Amino acid sequence: PDFVPRVLNRSIVDRIVKSGKPHAPGQEIVVLVSCQPAFDEANEVVGVSMALVDITDRTRAEEALRESEAHYRNMVELNPQIPWTAAPDGKVLSVSERWTTLTGYTVAEAIGSGWAKAIHPDDLPATETAWKRSLATGDPVDVEYRLYLADGSYRWMRARGFPRRGPQGEIVRWYGSVEDVHERKAAEKALRRLSRRPED
Repeated sequence: PDFVPRVLNRSIVDRIVKSGKPHAPGQEIVVLVSCQPAFDEANEVVGVSMALVDITDRTRAEEALRESEAHYRNMVELNPQIPWTAAPDGKVLSVSERWTTLTGYTVAEAIGSGWAKAIHPDDLPATETAWKRSLATGDPVDVEYRLYLADGSYRWMRARGFPRRGPQGEIVRWYGSVEDVHERKAAEKALRRLSRRPED
């Protein structure tokens, strides 16, 4: 209707906005505008009922949340480590996409106990024992094992996890990461080999 532009006249908006929460001069604000026509007895539109709600703070909070989520998403995706989370019973709930890049297994295949299929068979028993011990005691887990890679080789990894507890001290979630320690393990092996050499 042609009366809407007149209702939204800048001077009218200014008066309505100034009657609400003050803002710094020149600061842009976000306003939610709601208009409803007013009818007379003949059902003719004779005016408009208009409400303006300042939603600047809400909009900024939503933008900050989106930025925070994007920051976290990029941080996880670009992290050279493999972040993961698990339920109190030890079932993996999430793992970063880097898991797929390294192992060739999908993220879905790692959920629950599926991650175990990527562990070297010789290292799996000790890894599961360490994980079960931490689940029983609530102590952080710290274990090293060889991880299967997409090219068919194995690399040494170090997996660490820490519990987050609720108000009553109960574990509500495990947070951890898997990092590549292959070069360190290779250096340690070389040092051991050198230490076993007879002196000249």
